[in-house]
Amino acid sequence: MAKSLVSLLKNKRILFVEPNEGARLALKERFEKLGATVYVVGQVEKLKSLVEGAVASDQLFDIIVADVELPGTFGFYAIKVMKEALKGRKIPMFVMSAHFSKSALEQLVRWRVLGYIRKPLKLSDLENFILDRYIFFAETVLEYKKHNDQFRIDESELRKKVS
Repeated sequence: MAKSLVSLLKNKRILFVEPNEGARLALKERFEKLGATVYVVGQVEKLKSLVEGAVASDQLFDIIVADVELPGTFGFYAIKVMKEALKGRKIPMFVMSAHFSKSALEQLVRWRVLGYIRKPLKLSDLENFILDRYIFFAETVLEYKKHNDQFRIDESELRKKVS
C-alpha cells in the first residue's frame, strides 16, 4: 500500500458505480482501508438518488469511479444520469469497462472524464490508476491557475492532494 495513496485518499469521499456485488464489497473494503469514505452503488436508480442527495446536501464526492454498464442500461446511460444529477459540478471521474470503442472514448472526452481503465482489473491496478490520474489532474489545475488569474479554485486543497 503506497503511502502517497493513503495520504491522497484519507478522508476523501469516493463513489464506486459497479454492477457486481462482490466487486462492490471488495472496492469498499479496500478503499476504506486506505482511509476513504466509500459509497458503492450498482443500479442506476440508486445512483441518481445518491448523487442528487450529495448535491442537495453539498456533500459532494471527491472522486467517482464508474462502470458504464449497469443492469438495464445501454451505453453511457448511467454516466449521463450521473452527470445530469451533478448539475454542472465538476468532480474527477474515472470510467471502468470491459468494452471500449472509438466512439465510446470520444464520448468520454466530451464529458471530460479523466481516464478509463479496462476490466477485468486488479485492485492494485485501480489504486495506481487513480493515484496517477488524480495527481495529474491536481497538478494540471495548479499549472493552469498559475497562468490564468480568473480561474477560481482552492489552491491549498489541491496542494494537499499532490503532496
